[in-house]
Amino acid sequence: MDGVPRANEYQRNLLPGVSGGSQGIIGSARRTLRALLFGRLHVIDWILCLGILCGDLYADERIEPHKRYYEEDDATLMYPFNYEPLPLVPILNIKIETACIFLLPWLTFGLSSCLYVLRRKGGAGDQAARLLAEALVRFHHGVLATFQATAITSLVKVWTMLYVGREKPHFLTLLAMEDPPEDKLRDAHESYPSGHAAYMFAVFTVLALHVACALRVFAPVHDRNATQQQDGAAVPDEPRAPRFPTLRLLAVLATLSPAWLIAIHRIRQYAHHPSDVNAGILIGSFSGAIAFLAAFEAPWATRAGAPRVCALRGLAREDDAASEGEPAYRYLPPVPPRSSLQYAPPHDSSPSPPPRA
Repeated sequence: MDGVPRANEYQRNLLPGVSGGSQGIIGSARRTLRALLFGRLHVIDWILCLGILCGDLYADERIEPHKRYYEEDDATLMYPFNYEPLPLVPILNIKIETACIFLLPWLTFGLSSCLYVLRRKGGAGDQAARLLAEALVRFHHGVLATFQATAITSLVKVWTMLYVGREKPHFLTLLAMEDPPEDKLRDAHESYPSGHAAYMFAVFTVLALHVACALRVFAPVHDRNATQQQDGAAVPDEPRAPRFPTLRLLAVLATLSPAWLIAIHRIRQYAHHPSDVNAGILIGSFSGAIAFLAAFEAPWATRAGAPRVCALRGLAREDDAASEGEPAYRYLPPVPPRSSLQYAPPHDSSPSPPPRA
């Protein structure tokens, strides 16, 4: 039928260079990156995230926070003003917040994508091109999820902070100084919620959910070679609970330990009230969870951690929905043609009554 790509033509259009060789693999990677970054589906996500972050940064610099009423003898605002850096930060000469938000997600998802390819032992040609494309999709969705979580957290945190204008625990100590710095005085009105706790938990919640999917903490586990006979045919065995569930759960919680360390350190150095840190943890955890679920399958799903099908439609051709239903990737269900998306009543398997005599 003219105008409808066949199965092999569809695969060639999606992953060029199926004949093998490095040129085909490089062409597949180039096409995948172009579709991910500049496709009509994801370019809006990147623009929105960057726009939200830039707008919040501008508002934080230009808009003055609300000046709340306070009493000059309030003991909760007389804590000493000191800065106690985290261990290893002066040695590394790098801000740990910057490393957590940008470097750790990229390294984690990049390593996860490499392990995804190595575990499947991709060969040359079509198979290697497919594995490389799948790894790039996973890496892109991981980085995009962290940016989405950061943007959502920034949107809630900045405007809540400017509207509330709560004083930090060392606010009166700053006022008692002879020449307090202006930036510190303005920052002293931005206590609620804690930005460090919010941003750290937003990023590390995405990473923790990714680790939970990789270890299948909440998802059913199927044995690869286990089959059982049913009606004379071999079918996969029933799912079972994962082994060592406590150890897997501790590994997921260990992923959140850097965020937890930074959050409680803000209370230790009197930079925030405990309620400020608790609010930041709640905002960051919620933002990270919804950003992860928007890009990946849920940790309790059968295909836990796989990129969502709706997010991968941008990699296909515009007429893929009219094709013969070939899947974009092997681990995804096939895309049905448009004609099969209509409602069909359920099939009644009960035997029909005998005809009347």
